[in-house]
Amino acid sequence: MRFSHAASNTHAIFDEEHLISYSGLAPALRLAERAGLERLTGKHVAPAAADGANAPA
Repeated sequence: MRFSHAASNTHAIFDEEHLISYSGLAPALRLAERAGLERLTGKHVAPAAADGANAPA
């Protein structure tokens, strides 16, 4: 299989005003929500301390 464009001859332009840097995150979060990930993590994961991970020292 041959590619019709060499990598050095291609370029990307991000000029869409609605384009966001984390656009792949929304579908993944929606899928996790539909799969019940929040319920599962609440059932099986517990924080080590009551203050959480970023508690002040």
